[in-house]
Amino acid sequence: MKRYLLLGCIVLITSSAFSQKSSLNVGLTVLGVTDSSPLAGGIHLGYELAIPKIHFLAIEARLGLGKIAGDGLYQRSPNKEWNYTGNYCMLGICPRFYYRLPNDLDLFLDTEMGIARMSGETYFAEQKTWNPTKTLDNNYYSIRVGAAVPITDKVKLSAALGYSSLDITNLMNSKLSTINYRFKDQVLDIDTSITLHIIL
Repeated sequence: MKRYLLLGCIVLITSSAFSQKSSLNVGLTVLGVTDSSPLAGGIHLGYELAIPKIHFLAIEARLGLGKIAGDGLYQRSPNKEWNYTGNYCMLGICPRFYYRLPNDLDLFLDTEMGIARMSGETYFAEQKTWNPTKTLDNNYYSIRVGAAVPITDKVKLSAALGYSSLDITNLMNSKLSTINYRFKDQVLDIDTSITLHIIL
């Protein structure tokens, strides 16, 4: 809880110090699109502040909410399956570096850092029941590259692709009733997003 309060204080201090140009950012996020990783998807909401006199830099306070799911085999001969479902809430600070191209096209680099709170349920074939996992707080970072195009004077649309370190391994291993298997390397990895930027 103290980490959430500290992050909130940083956001408020940043807002009061740099409140000139700003935008409200709303979009969709997909995490982990490879076969070897869990899959997550949800929405994100951000408040972006342009830094005065530094035209290439902005800072966004971002909140993300969504669902996580995954499945696979934890034993072969005979095959035994597991399934996983969960929720996540991510709160982060995202410095954004812009590079302006002709026709008002902006390229950008995001470097997000924050805290994620996750909880869920795991299902094992031989147990035939869903087992709740404990709530877990996890630090994460993301790095994304993207492009933003203007739609009107007050609206931009952007798409970004990158990497997220969000790891649900400890969450999935919590309260497991089997001693024969432990999950490893359940990182969501690929981070993609589409965002609508509303200039305030």
